[in-house]
This record gives sequence, structure tokens and C-alpha cells, in this order.
Amino acid sequence: MKFVVYALVLANLGILGWLYQQRNVHHELRMPTTQLPTSIEPLVLLRERSKVEPAMMPPVESRAEPPEQTEAAPLTPATGTTDTASSDLAPSPAQADIADIAPVPLPAMQATAETPTRICQSIGPFPERPSADEFIANVSGAELITTVRTAHIEQPSGYWVYLPSMSRTQAQRIVRDFEEKGVKDYFLGRQNFISLGVFTDKRSAEMRSQTITALGYAPRLEPRFLSHEVYWVDLEESTDAPLNAAQWDALLTRWTGIRRQPLTCE
Repeated sequence: MKFVVYALVLANLGILGWLYQQRNVHHELRMPTTQLPTSIEPLVLLRERSKVEPAMMPPVESRAEPPEQTEAAPLTPATGTTDTASSDLAPSPAQADIADIAPVPLPAMQATAETPTRICQSIGPFPERPSADEFIANVSGAELITTVRTAHIEQPSGYWVYLPSMSRTQAQRIVRDFEEKGVKDYFLGRQNFISLGVFTDKRSAEMRSQTITALGYAPRLEPRFLSHEVYWVDLEESTDAPLNAAQWDALLTRWTGIRRQPLTCE
């Protein structure tokens, strides 16, 4: 009985081995026997990829050098709903450099016309107001700002010959002496000075002074001035439309003693 059991076990093992061998033969018969062209890549199942890839890779000696790896630019996550293509694109270094360049400010556009420089001056003195008004009428076409103002000037009125102030007693004694010597045209003032005359020309005044000096006195000769009211025309012009030198000469030659003098514009 024991031998029968052993015989059955051996028979089962033999049948199992024969079935396994037949399975391998059947699998080899199903594999394609035709050689594929080199330009066509064979279809590899996922479960067979680990077995096929080592065989398909070239040997170490014939393998080309690995290409230089380039570090990919990091992608910035898009905020909001934007297009996928625009969010995946990163700016190139050239574009980044251009973006970092600060914009150069453009110079401000100059005004069409620069502010003209103010030129202020005074013309005069005019002895009378009508003369000043006539001058203003002559420059009215030049678009000048004019103002008339009055001033007082001292003008020579002659030459005075006199004896300075002294005591009352001394002044009376000199007057008696003048009467005895025939000196006329004198005047005793309140401050005890003796006036010997006012002369329009200097030569006559000098002759009078010499006559009194010959009598033993020391007269004085001084010019006399009188205050006189005159008129000045203050005007303002600008550099964009000034009067030229020829125009000024033509204006000033119409009046005697008229001159130009600068003023401070206020």
C-alpha cells in the first residue's frame, strides 16, 4: 500500500513537470519571429520594461556623454485665473535686465518763450511836466510801463560875495568905514553878516571880492543854488522788445540835459 502512494506522488510530479515544460514551449511559439526595422521601436509592456531596458541600453564604452544638464527656471505659482501658457513662461535674463533698468526721466519741455528780463530806468530831469508828458507820448508805441515822479534839484543861481557873521559892534564899525570910503551895494543882515552882492557870473564876483580885499577885509566868495522842481519818467521795459541805442539817441536829443539812469525794479 505504501508503494502505491509513492508511485502516485511520483506520477503527479512527473505530470506537473511535463505541463510546466509544455507551457514554456507554448509561450515561445507565440513570440514574433520576424525582426523589426531599426527605425521602429518595439512595444514593451509595463511589466516587461524592467527586463527589456537593460538589454536595449548601449554598453558603457559606446554610450555618448550625457548632455549638460541645465537648471530649469523655477515657476512662480499663478495668482487668480490666468492663462496656463503665460504662467509657465519665465522672463529671460535679457528681459529681466531690461526690467531692472530704471526709466530715464525725460527733460521737461521748455516753455515756448522764456520769461523776459525786466529793465528799469529813469529818464530826466524834465524842467516842466508838459515835457515829461511829451516824452511819454513818444515812447507809447514801445509798450513801456511809465510813471512820472517829481524831484527837487539844486541849480546854480550865481555867486555870493560877503563878510561872515561877527559881533554887532564890529559889523557897525565896518559899515561906517564902507560909507567913508564910498563902498556901496552892501547889506547888514540879522546875524551880523555883511552881504556885498550876488553875481550871475563868476568873473564879476571875483572883481568885487578883490575890491573889498584892497580895503583890508577878507571877503568870501561862494556859489549860490536854488531848489527847483523837476520831473522824471520812470519806465520799465523787457528784453523781448527793448529800444535799441539808435532809438534812445533819437529820443534824448529832443530835450537838453536829459539823461538815462538805471533803477531797481521793484
